[in-house]
Amino acid sequence: LLSQEKADHVLQQAVMKVMGTKWPYNDPNFTSNRDSLLTSLVQAVVESAPSDLVWSEVHYDIGDSTACFDAMGDVRLFSINLNNGIVLVNGKPKSFLPQSITSNSLYVRHFGKANPEVSAEGLQHYRTTHKIEEHFFYDFVIDAAARLHIFEFDSRKGFHDSERLELLDPGD
Repeated sequence: LLSQEKADHVLQQAVMKVMGTKWPYNDPNFTSNRDSLLTSLVQAVVESAPSDLVWSEVHYDIGDSTACFDAMGDVRLFSINLNNGIVLVNGKPKSFLPQSITSNSLYVRHFGKANPEVSAEGLQHYRTTHKIEEHFFYDFVIDAAARLHIFEFDSRKGFHDSERLELLDPGD
């Protein structure tokens, strides 16, 4: 009998071989358009993803091809698994804002009860995954003093710091 670890490894190798024969990522047509195709797929889920992503295939220790790809864009790592369609940003799936943000008076003043889908950009830093009012993405950042900062980016101008506006409390 095989040990559980050895059996798991044998099963993993078999699954990887099947995945390698089912997915077109070894096909020259896929390879030549890979970056644009994968970027388009990711942008369908995370609209704020850059359009110039360069993708590399993820390989496991057994060396076989997988259906997983990674791309580094701006300061975010994007990952996609073509087997199940899961897209990760910085290793995390998209989610919603925590209550500590949605209950904040600054947030409520500008967004009411809405809670848009976001990706985690870092510790206490979230970005909307889709445009709001056709052109705007928002970053929500809680600083070291537990103060909420909301930044607005016009998608027609980009995500550069010089292009962002901070929403302020009237008392600031």
